[in-house]
Amino acid sequence: RAKVQGQEEEKKGLSKEIDRLRADVSEKEGKMKGLVSDLEAVRGDLENKKGREKKMEEKISKLDKSISDLLEEQKENAAKMQSLDGQVESYKSEIEALGIEKAKQDKIAVEMVEKVKDLEERVNAKSSRVNDLEAKLSILQGEESLAKDRLVDSEQEVKE
Repeated sequence: RAKVQGQEEEKKGLSKEIDRLRADVSEKEGKMKGLVSDLEAVRGDLENKKGREKKMEEKISKLDKSISDLLEEQKENAAKMQSLDGQVESYKSEIEALGIEKAKQDKIAVEMVEKVKDLEERVNAKSSRVNDLEAKLSILQGEESLAKDRLVDSEQEVKE
């Protein structure tokens, strides 16, 4: 009996140990389920972050392309502006040359107008001189005519 009682005591002790181990396993299973749940949540977050990261990378890639396109366009515009600046300078030079040529032509025109005025004045002076000479000639012709008449008269008187 003592042996049976010892076995029962041992059985009770083992049963308690088994219950304690079961409780310990159950506690560890609960903790493990919590850890698995946490792990699944972390995996979900990681997948979400990877998705957002991929979208951000796509946006960054699009922005890089846009920036690259804008830089290329800016280079083209700068080249166009440089070309236009060159054309403007060329036009300025042409306008300046035309201005100088026009000034020369204006100067020549002024000189020609002055020469024409001078020639007109000389012609007018010569015309006046011719008129004066014609008037004197007319007077002299009148005097010659009178002198001839007198000569004829004198010759007539001498004949008579």
